[in-house]
Amino acid sequence: CGIIKPQCPVVSGEQNESAARVIKNSAIRNHAPLLFSTDISLSVIDEDLSGTTLEFNNIPLKLSLIGEHQVQNARTALAALAVLTKDTDIRISEDAMKEGFENAVNPARFEVLSKSPLVILDGAHNADGMQAFAKAMPAEGRGMVLNMLDERVWSLTPHFVSYTVSKSALWTLTQTMALALAYICT
Repeated sequence: CGIIKPQCPVVSGEQNESAARVIKNSAIRNHAPLLFSTDISLSVIDEDLSGTTLEFNNIPLKLSLIGEHQVQNARTALAALAVLTKDTDIRISEDAMKEGFENAVNPARFEVLSKSPLVILDGAHNADGMQAFAKAMPAEGRGMVLNMLDERVWSLTPHFVSYTVSKSALWTLTQTMALALAYICT
């Protein structure tokens, strides 16, 4: 863990047990205070295609992003805020926190382009990203998965197709094309 520097606070997102142990041991060696995002209490109140409603320290937060992975990212951001404001003069108001969560964007990552017909654009580039997308997708959804510039096979949940595209295939999927495709498919 060369990124962990002596006596510098460390924030870590959710990790598997082995990775967490390495991070913890490195933080101990470097006398670096460590906060795992899993130490932050954050509740999911509701989730729909407009975003995720969370509760943190009795503060309702409307996160404009969707999916369990975005909740984990929100928890990590809150852990970073906790470290940033601890023992410093830095203060983040409740309104600023609410505004930041509500206005957070991550283009082409579970981006809802249209609700009717439902068109969601996601630029997942690895198996973990595809799994996060599949988990966040509404059960009644159907999808088309395009793979760009590489040979990969994705095995997804039953409401998706398993699709392989060779590396000779190169697609540029613009928002207009996605909406046109959705219109044709309905």
